[in-house]
Order: sequence, then structure tokens, then C-alpha cells
Amino acid sequence: MTATEAPQHPQRVLALHIRPGAELVAAGGALSRCVRAGAEVVVVSATGGESAPVASPDLDYLQPTPEALADYRAGETIQALAALGIRDHRVLGGPGAREPGSGVRRYREQGEGRLSEAPFDQVTADVRALLEDVRPDAVLTDGTDLVVGDPEAARLRAALEAACEQLQPEDRPRVVFTCEYPRSVARRDRRRLQTLGLRTPGREGSIPDRHIDAALDVRADRDAVVAALRCYRSLFVVQGETVLDAAGVARRIPGAVYLREIGGRAHYVRGGVAPTLLTGWEADRPGDHPWYRPAPGSAWSWAAPVAIILCGLLVGAMGTAVHRMRWYPGGTWGVGASLPLGLILITLGAVCAVLALRLGGQGRGDALRFAIGLVVAVSILGLPGPGGSGLILADWMGVSWMYGVPILCLLLAVIPLPGARSRVR
Repeated sequence: MTATEAPQHPQRVLALHIRPGAELVAAGGALSRCVRAGAEVVVVSATGGESAPVASPDLDYLQPTPEALADYRAGETIQALAALGIRDHRVLGGPGAREPGSGVRRYREQGEGRLSEAPFDQVTADVRALLEDVRPDAVLTDGTDLVVGDPEAARLRAALEAACEQLQPEDRPRVVFTCEYPRSVARRDRRRLQTLGLRTPGREGSIPDRHIDAALDVRADRDAVVAALRCYRSLFVVQGETVLDAAGVARRIPGAVYLREIGGRAHYVRGGVAPTLLTGWEADRPGDHPWYRPAPGSAWSWAAPVAIILCGLLVGAMGTAVHRMRWYPGGTWGVGASLPLGLILITLGAVCAVLALRLGGQGRGDALRFAIGLVVAVSILGLPGPGGSGLILADWMGVSWMYGVPILCLLLAVIPLPGARSRVR
């Protein structure tokens, strides 16, 4: 059966997240859309969210007692999921989400029983038992940048990877997603929220746009997500289409869920708009590795930045060679007025390359790498030769190429550009 064929049973989606509330902030719209499409959705919280501070002052009495806070948030989770039409909520280590024959386990974010300190084989066995019980067609989990800075999330992600690898190929989910926050979308949201005088998260938690595989349009589900978020009084304060956490940091409720496929048996055209989580994904070819680790975890993650720097070096070298080329409209070389055609063309080429990297959603990093490559090439080739002469003369054309164009490219690489948008909508 291919990834685009309808399975014999109702489509099943498993959302596995580190703590209560995480399932809504990144993937709430996707879960709501799955419910509307008739899919069975199972949400699993790995911990009780004991370490997250309380957002509502009238619930401050819960903060000193982690057990009471976790129990309260479990009730909020049930109400929030009911607002989306989801009835199946489980806790990792509990019924339907633990190793067969073992007792009930409760993983925590802090104190005794922390998930990050639990035996890895035990956590993996619980996740595998969950996958075997639910048999999901698609799995959603926390974004990869969250995993980097959160030991509990890192343990959960590693256990999910190990559990998928232990399953037989035909039993693995067809698609396994992380829900991500593209860097250009994060910048755009920060600008909008800062105009409202709200605190915004930093760059942490977002990833470069080029690592996004597909986007899921969930604007029609935004109202349902807002209603669900309002059920989490201990975690969030909802103001229109903005949600604030206990620290007062604001995020916009997204109109799209950005997906990164990390290990199923199907793939999607990068940068596309997925119709749903379970349709439009092509089956992998026989022999493809069952668990795909994308660019940041790849041994070739350095290749793209190095290639961009080399392009900058190449443009700098070519510009140094041709920037003095002139065009004489009269047709006779050296006679009459001339146009500095070489300087004009190479300047346009360098500027367009920097703007393409910025406006194409690559962010400041790649544009700055290109500009640095150009500066290095021009600086080296502009040095005097053994005979005292250089490739760049001290006239207006030489000064323009030696200083003007590199400075312009560096400025375009770092200054805010209102028109910079993500390639993923």
C-alpha cells in the first residue's frame, strides 16, 4: 500500500509531546484539522509539566506542590483536547502507554523520577508499547530545536527514534513529523508583537526555513485552538490571536503548522503545502533508510554554508577581473564617452545574490556568508603585486569596487528588510 492510498482502518494520528500544552502551541491546528477529517487522534504527554510556572495568579497555591500542579494540568489537558474533539489522552508510563507487564510509571520534569534520568531502555519500551497499541499512520512530536536545549525532550525524542527502529518496517508509522518554527516566521512574528509592546521569544526554538519539508494551512482551525488554549489557565493567557506564558513572553497563534519529516516511510516535496498530514506523501523507494536525519544532524550539514562562501569568493574574483570593462557607444574603443559596463553588471550580480538569499527565506546567515566571501576575494586580489601594480587601481572605479560594493553587500546582508519572507507560507 502506498502512502497516498487510504488505509483499511480509520486514519490514526499520534501526538507525543513532552508536557501538557505543548500539543497546542505548535500543532493544535493540525490536530484539529485531523479531527475534522475524521481521523482518530491520540495525544500523549510524557510528563505532567510540574516545572512550568503558573500563569494565573489565582492558581499560585498550586506552585509549591508539583504533584497537585501536575494533576490540575492533567484535568486542563482533558478539557483542552475535548475542545478540539479529541477524547483519547494518555500519559507516558500509564495505561496504553507503558511496557506490557510493567507497573504504572510517572515521569517528571523535576525532582525524583525525571524523564531525562530514567533508564533509556525503559522509556524506549514504553514508547514502543504506545506505538504498537495505537499503530498510528502519522506521529507528531516536539520540534528539533526544543530537543537541543531540553534534556527531557531530548530523551523523549531519542526514545521515539529507537522505538521506531525496533519496529518491523511494515509496522512503522508512514510519516513522523516534528512541528517546527521557521526562522523567517519567527522574525516576522517578533516584529508584529514588538509593535504591540509585548515580550517576544529570542531566536532559540526556530530553525532555518530550508529545513522545513511542508506547511499545513490551519487558519480554519484557529478559533478551535484559541478555545482549547483558554482551558490551560495555569499555563497561558490568551489575548485575541496572541498567547502569553507565565513569564509574559508572547507568541502568535499560527495560521500554519510547519512540518519536518524525520523518519517515516514516506516523503514530500520540500517547501510544499501539504493537503493533510496523511495525504500527498509519496512512499519511499525500497531500500531507503527507515529513519532519516535531516541537515542539522547530517555529516553534510557544512556543505551548503561552504558552497555559499565559495560563491562569494567566485563573484569577488570575477568582479575584480572584469570591473574595469567599458562599453563605448560610438563603436570605437577608447574614443568618446564610455559606460562602466563591467562595474555595473558585477555590482548588480552581487547585490541580487545577497537579496535573493535574504528574500528567499534563507536569513541573514547565508547572505552574510556570501558577502564575507566576496570581501575576502576583493581584499586579497586588491593587494599590490610583485611589480608594485595591482588588479584594482586607485581611481573611482577601483575605489567603488574595492570598498563600495563590499560594504553595500554587507549592509544588505545584516540590515532588516521589510520584504524578507519565508519560502514556506
